[in-house]
Amino acid sequence: MTELVNYLKEGTLPEDEKEARKIRLKARQYELIEGILYKRSFLTPWLRCVGPLEAEYVMKEIHEGSCSMHAGPRSVVAKAIRLGYFWPTMHKDAQDMIRKCSDCQIHSPVTRHPQQPLTPITAPWPFYKWGIDIAGHFSEGPGKVKFLIVAMDYFTKWIEAKAMATITGGQVKKFVANRSLGEGIKAHLGEGNNNWVEELPHVLWAHRTMIKSSHGDTPFSLTYGTEAVIP
Repeated sequence: MTELVNYLKEGTLPEDEKEARKIRLKARQYELIEGILYKRSFLTPWLRCVGPLEAEYVMKEIHEGSCSMHAGPRSVVAKAIRLGYFWPTMHKDAQDMIRKCSDCQIHSPVTRHPQQPLTPITAPWPFYKWGIDIAGHFSEGPGKVKFLIVAMDYFTKWIEAKAMATITGGQVKKFVANRSLGEGIKAHLGEGNNNWVEELPHVLWAHRTMIKSSHGDTPFSLTYGTEAVIP
């Protein structure tokens, strides 16, 4: 990006005509504002271009920070762009980082072809239809909880979850009635960690602020009409 900054700042170009032409064409997508390089974007505000060290910090915060859920490379890149950051190798860097993440390698789902054709489930508006599942058991946490009951709205992908010691029909009914309905625990904490109950709000926050490939938005923005302020 140095040659691009030099061209925008001082008008200097490489001596090689082919390289100079590339710089001139690329410069149409960028702007230098108070010494900081920004990339134009059609769908988001201008993206601030960052160097390798800052890019690594941004990726790590998104992928494994306090409000993360060890998302895949596409989700990491999409969230970085939504937060206003850009660098040319962001897709490759995200893939490389996740390949080196031991928690992701251990807990990433195994892709299997379904035995029967999948039937799409549609919902006409937010919170019209929910899917409910039970996860566990996990390491025993405070109150002897070791199960997780999870519900997801099919339209917004909003997720609610509650930790439980046992699973009964009455508890499920009460859970649905209270709409206290999560996911990603093991990758976030690792195996054998009994602090997963305390970390559950962080995992839910990560899900709610992560862009979903099915609709290209975050559950938070579809629910509240605006993006969350990332802590």
